Amino acid sequence: MPTLHILNKPPGHPRFTMCQRQLAEGDTLVLLEDAVLGFRQPGLARPGVDLFVLRADAFARGLAHVSHSGSSAPSGAQLLDELVCDMARVVDLCVSARRIVNW
Repeated sequence: MPTLHILNKPPGHPRFTMCQRQLAEGDTLVLLEDAVLGFRQPGLARPGVDLFVLRADAFARGLAHVSHSGSSAPSGAQLLDELVCDMARVVDLCVSARRIVNW
């Protein structure tokens, strides 16, 4: 059964690692708060798992340099640009999810 995982713990926190281990094909992962800092964490983005990063939290943590044009963006910024979402999208994901796990 696909699961929506909502993660707010930073990389290195035990729950961040536990969440990574629990991700399965068909799941969706939303990174909020300090978890946005780990959007490039090895093993986090994988085939069959949809990954989203809350735009407001990325901006608040200094990832505001994300360029929507993709031009002259620092390493990883273009990837982040493809993953960002707003709170309305998070609400839509919650409404459509059959199961939600908050980490």
